[in-house]
Amino acid sequence: EVRPHFFTAVPRILERMYERLLDERKHLGALRRRIFDWAIRLGERYPYSGERGMPLDYFFKRVLADLLVFRHWRKRMGGRLRYIAVGAAALQPRLGRLFSAAGIDVREGYGLTETSPVIAFNRFEPGGVHFGTVGIPAPGVDVRIAAPDEQGEGEIEVKGPNVMAGYLNLPEETSARFTADGWFRTGDLGKMEFKRFLRITGRKSEVFKTTTGKFVAPAFVEQQLNTSPFISQSMVVGLNRPFVAALIVPNFTYLESWCMENNVHWTSAPYMVLNPKVEKLYRRELERLNEERLGAVEKIRAFMLLPEPWTAEAGQLTPTLKLRREVMTRQFEAEIGQMFDLSKHQIREADDDTAQSP
Repeated sequence: EVRPHFFTAVPRILERMYERLLDERKHLGALRRRIFDWAIRLGERYPYSGERGMPLDYFFKRVLADLLVFRHWRKRMGGRLRYIAVGAAALQPRLGRLFSAAGIDVREGYGLTETSPVIAFNRFEPGGVHFGTVGIPAPGVDVRIAAPDEQGEGEIEVKGPNVMAGYLNLPEETSARFTADGWFRTGDLGKMEFKRFLRITGRKSEVFKTTTGKFVAPAFVEQQLNTSPFISQSMVVGLNRPFVAALIVPNFTYLESWCMENNVHWTSAPYMVLNPKVEKLYRRELERLNEERLGAVEKIRAFMLLPEPWTAEAGQLTPTLKLRREVMTRQFEAEIGQMFDLSKHQIREADDDTAQSP
């Protein structure tokens, strides 16, 4: 039996842990389910960054949530787990907050093989964490944002003793990755927040331009979509198209609970995603995300729900669970075409008779 105090993981591991907790929710009675949902909502609002004390009202609510819910979670995870370090892909901030509120501090970091491999990380010490960022540059590592735009976003460049000398016997590739003054080009886009915390917003090579002439970083938009508890995976498309659209894999554990509570009947995932009430639910959820999290050029104007999750075994994801965009674009060519064909999947004003999301 393994009962760790600490482990490292990719974000998908935390997502699966969360999905297992949601699966247990389905077997609770009505009162315990309401308490469970309250604890999750409380955890997702976890305000503590370590710089100042936690608000007193939140502190007492968290103590109660720990007594009723969170301590049982820790017991299911071995009873001794206190710290998780996450990397290789973007972590949903709400999950970082939720696990931390439950007494399991989650910290996200960032780096590349060429940087040995750490560039920045959130600290476990007071004042060293901001959820949604990859943390503070490591000691001795300098980070700058090259040619930042009006939002302060640009390519992340790094200098320090951790940066490689070059690629073996590949002088041209080495030269292309370094600036004239010796900074390493990461190929990632980002910006500095709260003066010293680095936020990743996408890959420079993945940025596409719509027919309106606007540039969109799909990874950033996907991060915002995946903050929804109803969305497990998403892929944003829009290259040489008039607007941005998204393929979406629902969080079926969460969606099943919603269907049960709203008298939506289904026999399997393919039937679930075709249900008109489910489609209206996701349309409203995307309208909310458009309003709260996305800029004018990033807003999702069309979507399609898919019945099966994407996996590395199927060739849709890399070993670190990042999207293989070219493979996915070919595989879902027909579905992508439908979204841009002025179809029913486009987002518009939702009808008032939709069942309410929790």
